[in-house]
Amino acid sequence: MNPGQMRSQKKEKGRRNVAVPPNEFPEGNKESPAARQPQGPASPSDSERSRELLEWQTKFKALLNGLPDLVFVLDAEGRFLDYHTSGPGLYLSPSVFLGKRHDDVMPPELCALFAPAFQRAKKGELAEYSYPLEMPDGRRWYTARISPWMVNDEFHGVVVVIREITERKVLEEKLTAQTITDGITGLPNRVLFLDRLTQCVRRLQRAPETGAVLLLFDVDHFKFVNDAVGQSGGDHILREIGVRLRTVLRPFDTVARLGSDEFAVLVEGFADETEALRIAGRLAEAMKPPFHAGGHSLTLTGSVGILIIKPPFADPSQLLAEAELAVGKAKQQGAGSQVIFDVALHEHASRQLELERDLREALEREELEVYFQPVVELTTGKVVGVEALSRWFHPKKGEIVPAEFIPIAEESGLIYALDRLVCRQACAQLAKWLRDHPKLDNEGFWVSVNFSPRHVIQASFAEEILGILKAVNLAPHHLKIEVTESLLLGSFDQARRTLEELARKGIDSCLDDFGAGYSALGYLLNLPIRVLKMDMSFVQQVPGTSVAEGVVQTIVGLSDHLPLSIVGEGVQTMEQAHFLAKCGCRFAQGFYFGMPMPAARLEELLRNL
Repeated sequence: MNPGQMRSQKKEKGRRNVAVPPNEFPEGNKESPAARQPQGPASPSDSERSRELLEWQTKFKALLNGLPDLVFVLDAEGRFLDYHTSGPGLYLSPSVFLGKRHDDVMPPELCALFAPAFQRAKKGELAEYSYPLEMPDGRRWYTARISPWMVNDEFHGVVVVIREITERKVLEEKLTAQTITDGITGLPNRVLFLDRLTQCVRRLQRAPETGAVLLLFDVDHFKFVNDAVGQSGGDHILREIGVRLRTVLRPFDTVARLGSDEFAVLVEGFADETEALRIAGRLAEAMKPPFHAGGHSLTLTGSVGILIIKPPFADPSQLLAEAELAVGKAKQQGAGSQVIFDVALHEHASRQLELERDLREALEREELEVYFQPVVELTTGKVVGVEALSRWFHPKKGEIVPAEFIPIAEESGLIYALDRLVCRQACAQLAKWLRDHPKLDNEGFWVSVNFSPRHVIQASFAEEILGILKAVNLAPHHLKIEVTESLLLGSFDQARRTLEELARKGIDSCLDDFGAGYSALGYLLNLPIRVLKMDMSFVQQVPGTSVAEGVVQTIVGLSDHLPLSIVGEGVQTMEQAHFLAKCGCRFAQGFYFGMPMPAARLEELLRNL
């Protein structure tokens, strides 16, 4: 029903814009039907019925006048009988539609909506549809509600109520836009991107030869950008990244922002890896000019995961997951890397998920074992302490090396449970050794335990460690906490507070793998580090070149000026041990002195001390 076309082109002075026949419903001749009857004495019953009819008409007219809608009455053949409006007048004169069938006077697009609704009304059902109309002042939206007009269960026609819903429709469109577009960049968000990816897959199913490429673009180290330029500066850069990515693609390609610093690109019409790499190269080129925000000039790169979409076509969510595997691998290879997804990545991810599940169960059942590697005093050869190391012997897969399961624990959050298990078992074992071998207590025998940087910076970490020591009745000076330099990046203040609290309780901290990372000497001046464990990459190059020997001598020399003990890691030969001793290194550990071993085997070693 088209209220725009049906508004009057001329106005009247009264309540109606056009002249209408006297029998028009519900207005027309203001006399009631009773008033038009032949004059003469009326029986009480006739007079009563007339008053009831007049009262009914008055109430009904008041009801219609209270509605802001257009109301039409059509007969069983779809012909317009009457109409009513309390709002603006009609654009179309009633003479154009009254007495005519709906489909003879309405445009085809409205007839297509009206026809099924009219058929439903014939069955006694309500029906409703909405439609837009282009008006001189812009597009407007209307809804038509079709109600059946039944008399004694016989269909006589319909009553159609037309209401304008433009404001509601505009609000709905705004809300829809908010749910499918990114609020910062204005690009499609994950919801809309998945929908477009779904449509792409359907087209490929019909014409697989056309091909398509899905690329995930992850901005490298974007956290540091926000730290440098603030949230608003970071948002400005994200918007510019979106613009740059769009400029190197075709107008009909899709660029979306999926997350904080992750963008997705969908390019259709390409099916080979060479072209996919060219597209990835264009994305990388777009990032080369510096970004400017908050008074800073920043050069950024992005890691790219590439997925060639080809048969058999997977679910769009699965395609996105495969591209995420590829971008994850790219980030592991280094900033600005590009990786094309292949089956090996999927198989690796499946194995990782399986191992994560098995590791979770193993930790719940405390099936991981703690091995101990001795630390010796080079001048005497005496074992002065041990490093606790976790070992996992899978009931089906055999031994899973730490290099494989510890990263899984870090990524899944299981590292906290793993740290606690190793610390608890190591401290309990050392407490037993001290009871069985009292002289170890007098010699200050200790155990060192490695902890994840994520764990150490937790506010409750020191309290947690002290609780473990109390539970096994072990004095604090028998435990050393091993940390790596990665702990100090971005969390220096919290790390310092934690290590200082532990130091006040008598627990020393060791800086592990010293020299392999950033090795900022400022750490040693501002942190309560009491032990440096020199990375094995230095130890295994001596004796050798003068440069390698000089580096080792310099690190060992730190103990002459700072309250530090130096432990040389990874000693494998007698020559390496002798060189360290000659340099003044006091302690060492490595295969030359003993491999990591179970508690029972180490106890045999302790009996001979």
